[in-house]
Amino acid sequence: MWSIRRILAQQVVVDLQQLLFVASMADVAVERGVEKRAHEEENNSREACDPKKVKTGELLIDATEQTTKIKRKKVALLLMYSGVGYMGMQRNPGVKTIEEDLFDALVKAELVPQAHIEDIWQMKFQRCARTDKGVSAAGQVVSLKMLMREDAVQRLNEHLPAQIRVLGYKRATQGFNAKTNCCARTYSYLLPTYAFAPVDELTTESYRITAEKLQEVSELFQVYIGTHNFYNFTSGKKPEDPSAVRYIKSIEVSPPIQQDDVEFCEISVYGQSFMLHQIRKMIGLVIAIARGLADKQVFEKAWGAVRVDVPKAPGLGLCLNKVHFEAYNKRYGNDGVHDAIDWEEYKDPISEFKREFIYSTILRTEKEEKSMLNWLSSLLLHVFDLRKDDGLPKDRSQTRSPLAHALMKVGSEINGERSNSGSVQTSATSASLVEPETLEQDVCTRDSSESAKSS
Repeated sequence: MWSIRRILAQQVVVDLQQLLFVASMADVAVERGVEKRAHEEENNSREACDPKKVKTGELLIDATEQTTKIKRKKVALLLMYSGVGYMGMQRNPGVKTIEEDLFDALVKAELVPQAHIEDIWQMKFQRCARTDKGVSAAGQVVSLKMLMREDAVQRLNEHLPAQIRVLGYKRATQGFNAKTNCCARTYSYLLPTYAFAPVDELTTESYRITAEKLQEVSELFQVYIGTHNFYNFTSGKKPEDPSAVRYIKSIEVSPPIQQDDVEFCEISVYGQSFMLHQIRKMIGLVIAIARGLADKQVFEKAWGAVRVDVPKAPGLGLCLNKVHFEAYNKRYGNDGVHDAIDWEEYKDPISEFKREFIYSTILRTEKEEKSMLNWLSSLLLHVFDLRKDDGLPKDRSQTRSPLAHALMKVGSEINGERSNSGSVQTSATSASLVEPETLEQDVCTRDSSESAKSS
């Protein structure tokens, strides 16, 4: 009996020793874990205080006690700009563009690393619309991956010129693409109403459009509504190219307004998508018909397989007013994670920016440079029945309108008399200060040069 008790007592002692050993090892592990965590926190704190420690996908913010990490997310960046002085939206090495200034601001604001600017694919950058030289935007959207900081908008605007402003950003899906997810675009074109004056009337800044003439112009623009082949309204397209088929939803002509003794009106074009120079050529053709330099049959010719040289209006008055994401918003705008991409909350700053930087610049520049008035002078000699890449005929008189024939004859007679009494400028007299055929060749040469530059 005593031997059994002795054996049991020895077993209990062994068990206690094993338990004490396990407990001591656990204490050592805990102490080592605490030391390791303390060491990691110390290293993280040092990295947080170093502004050069930027990792892919996150930014370590300077902090005294702890490190805060901000992830890069796909966003829709909403911005507006005046295009005067810029060679367009898209970055082009060696020239001043909107994107170049935007990329520079993104780096200086520490929202994207420099490596992503050198290779924009890394930040998944895409613009909604590529505006041309001198074209402004009151509602442009670009998509990219950037750091979602609360003060991101303020940081960007601090590094941007006054004529480029960022309104805000919206959290978007990882697959969001500003170009492909945009379902429609709205452009506006501001121009002086004397552009629609009949060619046999005086073309001066004192011209005031009548209600009947404004209605006629509005009806001409309605012809564009619907689906048409606009290959003659751009460059580099063939009639059989399916990408030349575009859908126009609506076109509105605003009532005229008066600014510094010049009357202006605004054309608003709402369509699914647009090609290079398409809207400027749409405006140019309506102006030519309204002035009596072409007839309505040019519309049908331009949409057919026949090549038609459609005149291109100046780019000064063109503005990207708004881009639309209705289909995207319907699917993702209310999912609780992503934001709807709309402009409702920015109406007031947009209106203020348009008055201060866009409309005022267009009105002032038109008054000073008279780009529309100068363009109207060359429009008299425009040939509609062929494209420049088809070559010029030896006798171009066969392609002029009857009214252009008459005005050219008047110009020849005035040249013969060497009259200098044309103090008030008209489309006819502006073309009569030199030999008619010489002026025609000069205009064609200039148009060809401008076409080569734009392409």
